[in-house]
Amino acid sequence: MTSITDHLGEIRTRITRAAAHAGRAAEAVTLVAVSKGHDLANIQEAWAAGVTDFGENYLHEAMPKISAGHRDMQWHFIGRIQSNKTRDIAANFAWAQTV
Repeated sequence: MTSITDHLGEIRTRITRAAAHAGRAAEAVTLVAVSKGHDLANIQEAWAAGVTDFGENYLHEAMPKISAGHRDMQWHFIGRIQSNKTRDIAANFAWAQTV
């Protein structure tokens, strides 16, 4: 089984190639790891491998992860937002990315 760290290495290589092809610096690209369905141990492994931004689309699943995670993690709410959850999303996520 391939580890999260190995997968991240492959993804970063692809980002570097794509950025170079587009004439951009790879450092200008933010990798947002979608942590939906992953437990805190996997998120912490990704954090240890240098991932700082994590995406979630279920508020109830994200809250325990946000509370237990590192304070410097950047959390992105991705997907549809229900109007009754806007206050909690605004209070707990650095970004809301939705259509």
